[in-house]
Amino acid sequence: MARPRRDQVVEQLGEEIAAGRIAPGSRLDERSIGQRFGISRTPAREVLLQLSTAGLVRFVPRRGALVLSLSPREVVSMIEVLVALEGEAAALAARRMEIHERTRIAEQYALAAGAVERMSVEDYSEANILFHDAIYAGCRNHFLTAEIKKLRLRLAPYLRHSFVREGRLRSSHAEHESIMAAIRNCDEKAAELAMRRHILNGGNLFADMLAKLEG
Repeated sequence: MARPRRDQVVEQLGEEIAAGRIAPGSRLDERSIGQRFGISRTPAREVLLQLSTAGLVRFVPRRGALVLSLSPREVVSMIEVLVALEGEAAALAARRMEIHERTRIAEQYALAAGAVERMSVEDYSEANILFHDAIYAGCRNHFLTAEIKKLRLRLAPYLRHSFVREGRLRSSHAEHESIMAAIRNCDEKAAELAMRRHILNGGNLFADMLAKLEG
């Protein structure tokens, strides 16, 4: 069965917001969405409501629907929550994963190695998503996974350049190796700590960027 056009529009706009092609603070309205995607005002309004539910759009009095714009404090606060959630997912994956799922993580890790050697940020970003998705699947907690993905989607416009930092591809890949080894050994505590360090390191890049801007 074909997906409703409304859902397709929500997905596309969500991807554009996450990628930064629609900047934080930009205004979205029913008329422009309807004209761009060839839908009427009612489904266009439903698109905005779904984006709001996903935390990507805020309705502001007298201004309408604005793409989520986070303050530095809000970004840091979200990263702190993400650290805890991702750590818990890794711990649960270490406890609950089957052998074939642990093998899949190793395959995703190997796939990313090629991207690191090519210094391809785009390819590594895709491999990074697959690596983390394999862990989410293995943690067997759909609610936890949904909350992580919601946070990651909201943070994406702010953290999307983290892999551009010199040396970050290799350090991120090394951190994945530590996470993978802990999960393979069914070591919940080590998996949680390795994942927490991994997410914190990415967040620290954002903090460094803020420090430079303030300087």
